[in-house]
Amino acid sequence: MYVGNLPFDATTEEIKEHFESMGSVSDLYVPQRDGQSRGFAFVTMETSCADNAIEELNGAEFQGRRLVVNEPRAKGENGPRREKQFKLYVGNLSFYTTQETLQGVFEEFGDVYDCYLPTDPNSDQPRGFGFITMSQADGEAAIAELDGLELDGRFIRVNEAQGKKRAAPPPQYEDDDSLEDW
Repeated sequence: MYVGNLPFDATTEEIKEHFESMGSVSDLYVPQRDGQSRGFAFVTMETSCADNAIEELNGAEFQGRRLVVNEPRAKGENGPRREKQFKLYVGNLSFYTTQETLQGVFEEFGDVYDCYLPTDPNSDQPRGFGFITMSQADGEAAIAELDGLELDGRFIRVNEAQGKKRAAPPPQYEDDDSLEDW
């Protein structure tokens, strides 16, 4: 089963214990990035137990979050149409703002699918900005209400994230004989 919207600080033991209320868990995989949970997991159980878990635990609260529990889909496989995700850029963050704090602020406007605070690769220190992914309607409401909000002593900027700008390739000069005249 796919289990989404997990708290980033939930341990594998806590997740396993939660699902074992539906039956024996034979495998549990929690993908990580830079040593931290990415907020989702894959749980393997006997089919009848998994069906019960999907029925009972989808939408159920776990450590303050509503879980998304369903059958995983292969890459590119279409299932029921999910609401389009909307990525927000949050700038001018205090270096003391945590992922949990930022996510908590945005959860007041709806489900947060992802919260990411980049760190400097050399110092592992926060870079002062982050990204939040949520539904478009919730994201637009968050922009309207949170842009200019004071958070941890800084007035944050909130807008729709823009794609990374790629630098234009350097101009190419043709080899011609006109330079020989110099």
